[in-house]
Amino acid sequence: MQFPKFLGLPLQFCTENPQDKDVRAKMAAVGIVPGQAWDESKLSEAQKAELGLGVKEGFDTIEERAANLGETINGWQVSAAQGDRSFYKGDYLLLAEAAKAGIYGNNPEEAMYPMTRNDSTGAELDGSKHNYTLTLQKASCLR
Repeated sequence: MQFPKFLGLPLQFCTENPQDKDVRAKMAAVGIVPGQAWDESKLSEAQKAELGLGVKEGFDTIEERAANLGETINGWQVSAAQGDRSFYKGDYLLLAEAAKAGIYGNNPEEAMYPMTRNDSTGAELDGSKHNYTLTLQKASCLR
């Protein structure tokens, strides 16, 4: 359970906003405080187990949702899930998905991010066995 151990460090550089108040209070309740080392020994065994389970389930959810982020268009996953604080409106799961899929993405008005893992026949892409060509027609758009 390494994630909580390191979370206090970057939190000290994140300005607290009113919408973060509840989430920061929950983190503080288990000892995750901006700029302070996390002391796991202050938690009961039950708290440690619950926190470990929560971290695992959280990462699993982020992984699953990031793999399916956006919509499928002609076999491509196309997402536009990056933005500023006003874009996310407190949806921390969407923020985590976007970071997992590709941190530092541009706003939807500036860019879109098509991704695929399969070729046009549905077979998984494998550059060690095949050469691939992506052809874009003039003035074409995936949307």
